[in-house]
Amino acid sequence: MLRDLRYAIRRWVARPAFATIAILTLALGIGTTTAIFSVVDAVLLRPLPWKDPDRLVTMWIVRPKRLETPVLAGAANRGVLSWPNFRDAEQQSTAFEAIGVWGLSRPILSGEFTEVARGMFASASFLPMLGVRPHLGRFFEPFEDEQPTDSVLVSYEAWQRRFGADPRVLERHVVLDEQSKTIVGVLPPGFVFEGPAPEFVLPYGHQSASNRTRGNHAYQAVARLKPGVTLQDAWRDVEPILRAGEKPEERTARIEPLASTQIGDSRRPLWMLLSAATLLLLIACTNVAGLLLGDAAARRQEMAVRTALGAARRRLVQSLLADSATLGIAGAILGVLAAALLTPAVVALAPADLPRIDSVGVDARVLAFASGLALLTTLLFGIGPALALSRARPAGALRDPLMAVVTVDTVSNLIRRSMAAEEFRATLSAIFGGAALLLAVVGLYALLSRTVADRVHEIGVRIALGARPHDVQHLILSQGGRLVLLGLLVGLPAALVATRLIASLLYGVSPVSAHVYLIVGATLTAVSLLAMVLPSWRASRIDPMAALREG
Repeated sequence: MLRDLRYAIRRWVARPAFATIAILTLALGIGTTTAIFSVVDAVLLRPLPWKDPDRLVTMWIVRPKRLETPVLAGAANRGVLSWPNFRDAEQQSTAFEAIGVWGLSRPILSGEFTEVARGMFASASFLPMLGVRPHLGRFFEPFEDEQPTDSVLVSYEAWQRRFGADPRVLERHVVLDEQSKTIVGVLPPGFVFEGPAPEFVLPYGHQSASNRTRGNHAYQAVARLKPGVTLQDAWRDVEPILRAGEKPEERTARIEPLASTQIGDSRRPLWMLLSAATLLLLIACTNVAGLLLGDAAARRQEMAVRTALGAARRRLVQSLLADSATLGIAGAILGVLAAALLTPAVVALAPADLPRIDSVGVDARVLAFASGLALLTTLLFGIGPALALSRARPAGALRDPLMAVVTVDTVSNLIRRSMAAEEFRATLSAIFGGAALLLAVVGLYALLSRTVADRVHEIGVRIALGARPHDVQHLILSQGGRLVLLGLLVGLPAALVATRLIASLLYGVSPVSAHVYLIVGATLTAVSLLAMVLPSWRASRIDPMAALREG
């Protein structure tokens, strides 16, 4: 096998243009798919980084009457708790081991420079319930939920950046919102619950009494189920507790897994993006398979000679798969490098509230995925040409070689952030569309090049009988034009049907727009014409005498 690999490498070194096109095509498909998988893996596939995450749930108040109003429906389906709601559930519920509340904040940090820091409020039960332990010091005590306190926790990253990783940081002071706070603990490395990673975590004890009324709903609740308790059991237990208070007939409760809450509406779009990237990879594999089938025209006679000299078919398939393997390995290496460059760009395009987006990266899991992808793509684009070429019959091939033809803010910022998820999906979809168009051009070029190779004898005869260069060019261009026309006739109606699948993801935009289809059709035709120019020019330059001798 090593000898086959060395021979394959020498072949591709001798044909750099062919090898470069094939490798870059594979790298584009593998790199794009791997980059999107890194996001899907971090956001959807990995378990939450907390103790027994399957037992963590979120708790909401639901107001059914408001669900009928579209503007209010989102908040009405997931209404946060008041402080009395939290205390009632904590003291009366029997379905939970612990209940905690939290919320984001943006405290003003005073010092050498005044700046807005990333902050978070947390009840004393919140961090221990998640299974988090302090890196230094302690977390909040239960009395700090109710009594004024100057305690504050600092993140591991802020401890390193702002305090030089000083192990004596405990009892040092920081000024937040013009109040001196005492650092009592350091969070573990990489702690982030939802949204931006907090630099400081504050207790609720410093809040005024007005913030603790039953009508002030400002506390997001997370709870840990007792072993064996189901979501339905927990709902039956806590629903009458949360209904108590003001207008109980207008409210009910909602319990759902923490993972579902944090992922939210991101699941379907991310799977759709990964599906689009996978389709892009399949197109890349198909195009490389077409290139290899075209290359087979020059090797049919070689395979026939090797067969006539006694080479077994298994040996020929192994040799041909070595050709594919070298392309696949090179494409995978470049693909992983491309993924390492693409992944930060994808993260930068993603909305800031996409859960766990900060943990996205090309790690061991992603590299394992890319390796499996490389093996699969090698088989996909390599096995067909290898089997087809290994069937060469010695007598027939040596007599007349023939080949079979086979992607606290301004209103403008609030609007921009509200559209961030849609812009993220639209941008990536546009990138996939452009990449798919590029691969389609490569595929058409590969197919026409292979057609020219298959028809060398015929074209030689035509030229010998008086056909002029532009006649030969017209012959090849007309064949390519028929393929493009067929593709448009099939592809545009298929796109019209496919838009129904994404109609729910569009707002204020019609999925059926005549000018878009006209622009797409014109663009496809133009780039397809560019793909046809070189094969048609090569066909017009065929030497008839050489073609007739080879025939």
